[in-house]
Amino acid sequence: MNPLLKSVAARGPSYRVPESCGGSEYPADTQGYDISFLITNFHSESMLKHKLVDFIIQFMEDVDKEISEMKLSLNARARIVAESYLATFT
Repeated sequence: MNPLLKSVAARGPSYRVPESCGGSEYPADTQGYDISFLITNFHSESMLKHKLVDFIIQFMEDVDKEISEMKLSLNARARIVAESYLATFT
């Protein structure tokens, strides 16, 4: 990892939104997961702000959808394995 990335990664926790600003330090349902977007003034000046916000929202919805699909797939596989394992005892 290059020095710039190490520096940004080390300072990551200091960028969290405090509860007094409407955020939660570590919401219970997102502990262990971290997605960051670096949006500079260049981005906000060169892009339409509502399009940038739409992109982030769409990205988060897509990630949530993929995670849900992976959970369903994992549960289905676990059910098949459990059924085949228990079938050996009958």
